Amino acid sequence: YTLVQGNILSIILSAQYTSGWVGMGFSKDGMMVGSSAMVGWIDSQNKANIKQFYLGAQSSTQVVADQGNLQFTDFTPSVVPQGTNIYLIFQLNFSAPVTRKNLLFAVGSDTPIQNTLTQHSDKISISLDFSA
Repeated sequence: YTLVQGNILSIILSAQYTSGWVGMGFSKDGMMVGSSAMVGWIDSQNKANIKQFYLGAQSSTQVVADQGNLQFTDFTPSVVPQGTNIYLIFQLNFSAPVTRKNLLFAVGSDTPIQNTLTQHSDKISISLDFSA
């Protein structure tokens, strides 16, 4: 990651990838519900996809594409597959200086269909101090 002017956060998330989806969320309390996440995947036509999702509940019907509270800069988010890795690249603009953030990371083994995520197969929640 890179932090510019204290409130612009550039992220390049790298993960091993064969199929399914990869996500990184930002949470107020370290929990999934009520958070917003960036999720990337390669679809069945080999098209790279990246979308913001609002994580409204622990049900796929409440995990909503193209919704959420993340604010972007003019930089267009992108997904880059490279060998056995996938890279999610995006830049967020926070209203206040970025200090400590609760981050969610998750992967799902099923490729999203019509922007619907299946339940994650692995997940972790961490707190990261960006001011250090």
